[in-house]
Amino acid sequence: MNRPSVTAIPDFVALRAPLLPFDAFMQWGNDLQAAGAVSHPPSSRVAGAGPPGNPDEVAHSSSSASAATKSHLTSALAADRAALRSQLSRILEDPHASEALFVASPSMYERLETWRQDPESKQGRKAERSLTRYFARMTGRGTPFGLFASCGSGTIADQTCLPAPTMQNCSRRTRLDMEYLFQLAEELATVSELRTELRFFRNNTIYRAGGRLRYAESHLIGQSRSHRLVVVDETDYLVATLDHAADGARIADLAAPLVDDDISLDEAEAYVHQLIDSQLLVSELQPPITTYDPLGHLIDRLRPYPVAQDIVSRLEQVRNDLRQLDSSTEPNPPATYTAIADQLRQLPAPVQLSRLFQVDSIQESGDLTLGEEVADEILRGVEIARSMYRRMLDDLTDFRNEFLERYGDREVPLMEALDEESGIGFRKSPLPNVEAEPLLGGVILPMGMEADMTWTHQHTKLLGLYSKVIAEGKTVLELSDHDIAELKGKPDELPDAFTVKCSIAASSQEDINAGDYQILFGGAAGPSGARLLGRFAYADEDMNHFVQQHLRQEEALQPEAIFAEIVHLPEDRMGNVLCRPVLRNYEIPYLGQSGAPRDRQIEVTDLMVSIRNGRILLRSRRLNKEVIPRLTSAHNFLFRTLGVYQFLGALQHQGVEGWTAWNWGPIKYAPFLPRVTAGRTVLCRATWNLNARDVVDLQDRTAEDLFAYIQQWRSERRLPRYVLLVDRDNELPIDMENILSLETFIDAIKGKPEAQLVEMLPGPDALCVESDAGRHVHELVVPFHREREPDANRIPPVPAAEITVRQSHPPGSDWAWLNLFAGTTTVDRLLVDEIRPRIAGWSAGGQIDRWFFLRYDVPGWHLRLRLHGDPGALHQSVVPELNRLSAELIQRGLISRAQWDTYEPEANRYGGPEALPLAEQIFTADSDAALDLIATYGGDAGSEFRWKVVLLGLDRLLDDLGFDLNQKLIIARHSAEEFAREFSFEGPFRKQLSQKHREVGPELDRLLRGQRNDEPEIAPAVQIFANRASRVAGPVRQLQQLEQQERLVAPLAEIARSLWHMQVNRVLRTAHRAQELVLYDLIARQYESQLARLRPKPPKKKKARKQANA
Repeated sequence: MNRPSVTAIPDFVALRAPLLPFDAFMQWGNDLQAAGAVSHPPSSRVAGAGPPGNPDEVAHSSSSASAATKSHLTSALAADRAALRSQLSRILEDPHASEALFVASPSMYERLETWRQDPESKQGRKAERSLTRYFARMTGRGTPFGLFASCGSGTIADQTCLPAPTMQNCSRRTRLDMEYLFQLAEELATVSELRTELRFFRNNTIYRAGGRLRYAESHLIGQSRSHRLVVVDETDYLVATLDHAADGARIADLAAPLVDDDISLDEAEAYVHQLIDSQLLVSELQPPITTYDPLGHLIDRLRPYPVAQDIVSRLEQVRNDLRQLDSSTEPNPPATYTAIADQLRQLPAPVQLSRLFQVDSIQESGDLTLGEEVADEILRGVEIARSMYRRMLDDLTDFRNEFLERYGDREVPLMEALDEESGIGFRKSPLPNVEAEPLLGGVILPMGMEADMTWTHQHTKLLGLYSKVIAEGKTVLELSDHDIAELKGKPDELPDAFTVKCSIAASSQEDINAGDYQILFGGAAGPSGARLLGRFAYADEDMNHFVQQHLRQEEALQPEAIFAEIVHLPEDRMGNVLCRPVLRNYEIPYLGQSGAPRDRQIEVTDLMVSIRNGRILLRSRRLNKEVIPRLTSAHNFLFRTLGVYQFLGALQHQGVEGWTAWNWGPIKYAPFLPRVTAGRTVLCRATWNLNARDVVDLQDRTAEDLFAYIQQWRSERRLPRYVLLVDRDNELPIDMENILSLETFIDAIKGKPEAQLVEMLPGPDALCVESDAGRHVHELVVPFHREREPDANRIPPVPAAEITVRQSHPPGSDWAWLNLFAGTTTVDRLLVDEIRPRIAGWSAGGQIDRWFFLRYDVPGWHLRLRLHGDPGALHQSVVPELNRLSAELIQRGLISRAQWDTYEPEANRYGGPEALPLAEQIFTADSDAALDLIATYGGDAGSEFRWKVVLLGLDRLLDDLGFDLNQKLIIARHSAEEFAREFSFEGPFRKQLSQKHREVGPELDRLLRGQRNDEPEIAPAVQIFANRASRVAGPVRQLQQLEQQERLVAPLAEIARSLWHMQVNRVLRTAHRAQELVLYDLIARQYESQLARLRPKPPKKKKARKQANA
């Protein structure tokens, strides 16, 4: 067998699997009657039940409640409920399952008896849905979680052997929750007798900027910790005290140097106490993030102090009790845990049983191996997935560009550069800081994550393959070598160390070793390859050895650089995920304590940043070496965290692929997505997307109606019996013929704007990890390191963007660019009163042949005018006239300044050099239309109509570009999703947008369907857009021809999205990106509604619902 072309070596394998087999979940649903009570019940065959598997083998039925009497179905469901409840109760009586449930949720364990006594009560039903979810989690998900699922490690060998976790080969490690330990450390540091004895250290977030000191201060709000940057004056006393605390010092030792003729010792000590209370100084009791034993650290720090001996004794007893709990060969009853909690209640910190214990289950099986041939096949999946990857602009690109503009080739302190006031910051807030716009009324915009997704030629080709599969009624897209070559992009390099998450589908492990298997490729991530496994290194010596060995392999490829582990704790409870041993020789602590020796800690204030050969370079001043930050944790460093942590985390991915997986791009919103395969590799599972209408349609039904409707719904959509409900990285098994599972599914999606179901793959007949109890689902985590020669002087190149050499049009050329700095409302006035008549005159006189304008808020709000014409005419008449106008406007106080600039067009964004002049003709027509709209819908009276006519203009522009309704929806939904990533598109925000659509949807529907064309408020806009359409028809035809000839650098659909962006910018006054998000979401919902009206209704659906409710 040929090795894959990607050169990487697998280092080891980790197996993650639930303790209970999936057979237990299936057996729970055996012998149910309800499916039989519905005539012609769907087949129970499972998609992907065995290799090669095929999701075509799914349910087929036209059944509904009309095929069975209500009484028959009611009786069947009652019998099913009784049987399911009895079996579930019996399962949860097992001591192992009982302990696992208690560890996961003590409160749920307490409600267990309530459910057993009265399952039909409101509380009983609520508990039942939770119990069903927990049981599905125990049997259907391999990601480690308490005692539900374990993690084990093994080697790469000739053959594959994947032993299932059992009670006999699994051990457990129980720790006190990090949240409790941090709260205890904080409370102990306030005990006056102890506080005077403790050593205190300088807060490691303190830095100097703008002549003052800044640091991160934390606040506990309820059970959540938040942080804010605080600014303090830099006094001699403060600097001296912080310097003395660099290596830790007692309060008395810190206060003594402050005493003089004017300051007494009491006053000096009070000042130090104030610094502690303000968190400028932190106590030695704070547990480190990088340690094997956080509780042991706290005990060791307290042991020297006589005043703390009672506390030490109690904590040592708790530690011993935890060890006994872990060493027990039998399941531990809840009383064992509550006894420990009772001991801890004698200490200052509050005790919550549900937030007191962190338990990890470790599979200690020495015969776990992954065959080299399978590892090669996994690597082929990486090769295929990355070949279709296209690098997008990212936050580091923005930072690099802003850094070069601000600092050039200088090297500056990292904290100076990241300071948002005096530096350039990192991932600044996208929230509008301008006056409210009518469109944003009632919409509270949260902070969020930016992303740059662009429609590529690969997406166009993929859309063709997808359409062919759907048209042929297939459910599997099988990629040929030709297809893969057609979809191939220009990927970044793989990281020097990365990990692949995958599963193997095979009837048995013998079949795997015989070559009869499939691999579900879940994605590749890095660097490093130990991100998912670092937190288990404390509990498993083998895992610790493998992880350390893997990291050394990565570091050996750049021996002259220092690899430094990022140590950060955004919230106390996140310490359970972030806590890990010291894994590297150096660490960068920031708002988190390091377990490394002091001389191995690199303070953020020691780091310098510069740009070298297009690459962001960190250097330690103390060590005079390049520093490469790494985070050996799965924590999402971009989500609601401080900018320094985000920057260090993002820097790991500079110039490499941080994540490689199958991505449908804008097609991912289709109602059904087929399974995608390439040889033995499954790149993507079959997926069913439920929109808001689907979700609502499943709610508020009687049990009989729900069950019958679901069976019909399965038949129409060809869903198998067992599917997975996906919510981000959580996957919950659902049995479509089990009423308790169905009701749990309906409850889980209630109130959500969308939901996603995926096929279970490997399917039940292809679960190759077996124990005596049955077949288990599983996940494999396989770390790789690149195979190449070390290069001490290697500077990884930053991939060049796919752009042509930029044209430059300085002042005096055929393009004139003038910036007029004015307020937001003044810009409207300037456009209508001053610019509009002059543009009309210059165009009629031939001085200009193309022009356009934009609004920008950096550096300061201003209007950008760009005009094209013969240089002679342009600079003899147009430019002098604009200079006179600028002087007059400054004198009148309408603008603060005027500035001529150099125009460097974004050729690639609009299709390349051939397409750019055509795009500029469209710019001209759109700018003229925008002037007419602003003049027509001016002032406060017109602002309410302005956003609506913009939405109409967006729709008409897609018509002008020749897109049909399906294509318009894809463009709109893609645009909405891109902006949703820029803002945190969470549940509450989605609800606000849904509410906004409910309020204005009917009005917009009439607007887009042309039913308001004759209304006096709308008729002018309709005529303006008709004029624009006639003017852009010629350039659009030429752009379409270029696309057909494959001479566009960007697809026409992507150009359309850029034209949308510019139209919104021109017509609306402020808060453009926020308004774009709302506009694109609204128009996408309108297109979905239009398509829904065109879609044929399923037969007999209305009649079935009536009968079910009869």
